[in-house]
Amino acid sequence: MSRTNSTNVHAKDQRITRLEDDLVGRRITIISDPLLSDHGPTRPVTLLTKALKEKRFRIRIVTPKVSLSLISELEELRTEVVSLDVKTVSRSETSILLETWMREIALRSRPREITDFGELILNFSSTICAASHVWYVQGPVLITVTVDSIFDEMPWRYKIPYKLLRPLVERLDFKFVNMTANGSRWIYANSGYTATLFKSLGLRSGDVIFPPVDTDKFKPTTETPSEDYALTYFGKETKYATIVKLADNGVKIKAFGGKMPPFSKDALVHPNIEFLGTINDRQLAALYSNALFTIFPFTNEPFGYVPVESMSCGTPTLSFNRQGPAETIVDGKTGWLVKSDSDMVECGKRLWKQKYDPKMRGSCRKHAKKNFDQAVFVDKFLVILQNVQQME
Repeated sequence: MSRTNSTNVHAKDQRITRLEDDLVGRRITIISDPLLSDHGPTRPVTLLTKALKEKRFRIRIVTPKVSLSLISELEELRTEVVSLDVKTVSRSETSILLETWMREIALRSRPREITDFGELILNFSSTICAASHVWYVQGPVLITVTVDSIFDEMPWRYKIPYKLLRPLVERLDFKFVNMTANGSRWIYANSGYTATLFKSLGLRSGDVIFPPVDTDKFKPTTETPSEDYALTYFGKETKYATIVKLADNGVKIKAFGGKMPPFSKDALVHPNIEFLGTINDRQLAALYSNALFTIFPFTNEPFGYVPVESMSCGTPTLSFNRQGPAETIVDGKTGWLVKSDSDMVECGKRLWKQKYDPKMRGSCRKHAKKNFDQAVFVDKFLVILQNVQQME
């Protein structure tokens, strides 16, 4: 490290230490979506909580629901967890999120007041409308944006009810977003795409802060990857037809996911596709590490953890040149960005047959550490908290 770089790092460390000292004694309340796992929109909550507790901050989490495993883990950190105990009939994580949002917007005419003397409130939720100092928007902001984008992939049993209910959902969408935005002093987005969508609604949005990845957990697990399969994710935003076409062309594919059943029966029965269902982070890191590449064909993706986790494990990702992945993948260096489904199939076929420069794996890891490591995320939020305190 050069002398100039060393000086800059030292100055940054001193600045962060001063910020921490200024905030000592203030309680921070984090409002979260249902804490059923530490994946997706709840991952920034759990990673930020752990990091701030290590810095001796007082943390309280408010959430509609919490799983027994996560409440035990957080209470071991001496973190207060307040469950609003919202009753739901749904079982899948995605359905519970939707049901929680529906109940919240149907019963609420103004933001919740979750206050205590001297506390700073961070709202990380897309399902709880609450007054806060900071709203970290992880959305696509509007539910209709997500559902419209996956409409063609949906079974008819979902399409018909959605068509009938869409005007109502759209009105509720705008009601939720406007109430939450008006009750928030500062708003930050998880990607440039999310910020642009938010501004298109006529609402203010601050800087972009990419969500964090635990690069100590998601790291290469082997120096000799097997590279005998491509990895993908099955979820509500997956373009299954593209995965099936790649498999039709001889690409061996392993898929994971468990938030909701896959829409495509063809993807589940294809001889070249192995669906693994729900797996833990240790298993997932090993899958990323041994894959030749990760495929991420999506309908709508504000950020996308899959490409970033894959890069953190040293494996490049093939995805579309739009929305979140276009902001996280460096084309030709940490993955490949294509314009269309057909381009993705052609690129995937070529990679499967010809492979790529193995130096890309090292570039992937460096890129993830530099831009998405949890320490980067925590430092940015410390600055935000300091700014909030100074403006009070």
